[in-house]
Amino acid sequence: MTTRILIVDDSPTLRKGLTALLEQDGCSVWTAADGDEALAMVKKWSFDLIFLDCLMPRMNGLEVARSIREIQSSNTSVRIVGLRSELLGMTAEECLNAGMDDSIEKVNDPDAYKVAMKRWLSID
Repeated sequence: MTTRILIVDDSPTLRKGLTALLEQDGCSVWTAADGDEALAMVKKWSFDLIFLDCLMPRMNGLEVARSIREIQSSNTSVRIVGLRSELLGMTAEECLNAGMDDSIEKVNDPDAYKVAMKRWLSID
């Protein structure tokens, strides 16, 4: 079965690069440019993992994560990995308190994303 991943980020460059990286690993990837679009997608489809930008305009990632947790029941709970920047004041603790399962620094290191994906999806 194909792994279904949703990337939520206001940066088209990050969405495109991360999509290419994850598709190389055989994942099916969807993208959303903002929180509203992400919530609409989560209501319509199921995902195995969501990479969620914590600092988006209008609705930040913390608000999106809380809304996703309200939408989903415990038996369909998707794994959420926050993409944060401590330089911009976002901590790992804030991500966990918002209902995310994990968070990583938003970096240009492909391995960071793959490590997070393997941690939560049991992928080799």
